[in-house]
Amino acid sequence: MQKMRMKIQLGKDSGHPHVPVMINDQGPFTFALDTGASATTISKSLADQLGIPTYAGKKAKASGIGGNQISVQAARLESFDVGSISFHDEEVGVIDLDAIFGSECKFGVIGYTTLRDYMIRVHYGVLEFKMQRSNGESDSDNVEWMPFKLLMNSHLVGVPVYINGKGPFDHILDTGSSGNVMTPAVASAIGVTDAMPEGLIEATGCSGGECVGVAGRAVGYGAMVRSITIGSAELNDAVMGVIDLGVVTPEGEKIDYGIIGYPFLKDYELTLDYPNHRFALAKHSGN
Repeated sequence: MQKMRMKIQLGKDSGHPHVPVMINDQGPFTFALDTGASATTISKSLADQLGIPTYAGKKAKASGIGGNQISVQAARLESFDVGSISFHDEEVGVIDLDAIFGSECKFGVIGYTTLRDYMIRVHYGVLEFKMQRSNGESDSDNVEWMPFKLLMNSHLVGVPVYINGKGPFDHILDTGSSGNVMTPAVASAIGVTDAMPEGLIEATGCSGGECVGVAGRAVGYGAMVRSITIGSAELNDAVMGVIDLGVVTPEGEKIDYGIIGYPFLKDYELTLDYPNHRFALAKHSGN
């Protein structure tokens, strides 16, 4: 069975899991693990550095905030290694990530096209990443499995979320999000309609109401909620960004309710079993 574990780091500002990868036997290069990304992508600068030719792929443009568009190319890698797991003749996207995200994920992003056949586990407390071919078994005892669904037949992992005891709302479980987000429709449904009270310390990133997409930023506002609950996992007295996700990315049109990101996930060991459409959140002690 293909199986590996490795130590990782987290993005200083974003909380994104940073995973070292090898490309064509060169590296390691730090990639962001992004369960919200449809495809594994490398930066244009890295493709140039490694002498990897690019070509026009199936998707020539990616739409971003406000309808802005950026060029997307494709490349075929001889090898792409995540720890001891190797992918060969792998097609990836090529985007100018340096201009979009700066140093946070300058080399690339690991997305759904790489993850879809695997069970992955991100332990935020001990900074460990595990990945294995899924056979329906887990090496963790007493895992509280919950089902997830891929929203609208996409790559987006939808999980049932309760906010202030109301719901469930299908939020996207996204390791590539720096914050927790709800759409204006959810804010209205739970009675949160005003901006964050003056004097409250504001969160940064998506939780504070500002999200970065593939071609810019979208700004909403941050709101305090009493609780965010997923199964037995709960975050109390939390800030959520209230943002129209439809203007952040085309995929935002598939997100009716919101996103669960780093501020919730940081206290847990997250397991995503893609082939069996199930996930688990195990509380860690931080040791």
